[in-house]
Amino acid sequence: MRIPRDAAPGVYEGVLRVTAKNASPAKIPVRLTVWDFTLPEGPTHENHFGGFGRLRAYHRLENDPEKYIRLEERYIAMLAAHRLNPPLPAWLWPEPAADGTVVFDTAADQKFSEFVARYHVTDFPVPRAPFRDVLGEHRSQAINFYRTVFAYLEKHGWAKRAYLYMLDEPNDSRAYERVRQLGALVHEAAPRLRRLVVEQPYTEDPAWGVLDGAVDIWCPLFGFIDAASIERVRAQGNSVWSYTALVQPAPSYHPQYEQVKDDNPPYWELDFPVTAYRIAPWLNRRYDITGLLYWATVYWGSPDRNPWDEPGFRLQWNGEGALFYPGNEAGIEGPVASVRLKCLRDGMEDYEYFVLLEQLGGKALVDNLVRTAAPTWGQWQQSPDALPKLRRQLAEAILRRIK
Repeated sequence: MRIPRDAAPGVYEGVLRVTAKNASPAKIPVRLTVWDFTLPEGPTHENHFGGFGRLRAYHRLENDPEKYIRLEERYIAMLAAHRLNPPLPAWLWPEPAADGTVVFDTAADQKFSEFVARYHVTDFPVPRAPFRDVLGEHRSQAINFYRTVFAYLEKHGWAKRAYLYMLDEPNDSRAYERVRQLGALVHEAAPRLRRLVVEQPYTEDPAWGVLDGAVDIWCPLFGFIDAASIERVRAQGNSVWSYTALVQPAPSYHPQYEQVKDDNPPYWELDFPVTAYRIAPWLNRRYDITGLLYWATVYWGSPDRNPWDEPGFRLQWNGEGALFYPGNEAGIEGPVASVRLKCLRDGMEDYEYFVLLEQLGGKALVDNLVRTAAPTWGQWQQSPDALPKLRRQLAEAILRRIK
């Protein structure tokens, strides 16, 4: 249920009527309390959720760009309505010039600014430089690209929440070296553009070297989280986000493997408690992790596969990479949100309560309630009633402080 920001506080009552074929109508009484405080329109907790490019092939719109853009915007709007930053679509960005520079003319600037305002965007993923050999032949073009894009974002006051998703899961020595080289290039182009890499702050193999100095935002898997490693890179001025993919527990090279090897972090699959989606922002707050990343929201496979009936990803990992369903099965020209997405939205709203209560001097209470919900990444509340009860305590504490 979504409450309008301008709804008057108080108690609202009504009746939900449910009808179905071959069944008597049901009436469910509803009693709703609107609290006397307002959450910000866009998310405070940083986040990155995969783009919607797969819609083009799934809906066979490769040759109808206008229809694709209309469909994509429906997904963008629904993601934003669930307190998640929509990916910035390719059609927002002007084509770079031959030397790599990007110029936002009046029309492009207006289109970009209107998108940010309409969807309450609070994070700005910079596109990767669209050149074949950014570390060699096209290095100067890549530098111009990052420099001019960042300058545009800085001009509008968006630079602090801008970042480049530099590389995904560098899992060998060559990938580590590429991160170091890309990190140096980006730093040369725009020293304050944050460089995000989906990797934990400790290495699988010491022979690969380290990424310190080349990364500003580390993003380990839920099961790879290590408190001491997070504290180390945060002390260096870095940030840490978290992400999930498939069902991956702690690796054997985890610094505390013996202590965490039997833990089960919140896996985002249909087979696990739906609380796994809501608890993620709580766990992030528990470990001073400031962002959340997920690789896809519309990974449905081939156009011939119906995710309503076949939710499996590679014959397993049910619901992996999919927070939406295609609405055509329900007579809707656009997305249908999953219950999993609704629970994630609840968790993102919970995080706003943390921030608001901290601003009102309630940090100690926030810490206590968060640790009650999520003692560790492997031990967290799975009862569907637990987090709503804790949210009520957060809300009551906020109300006491603002009256």
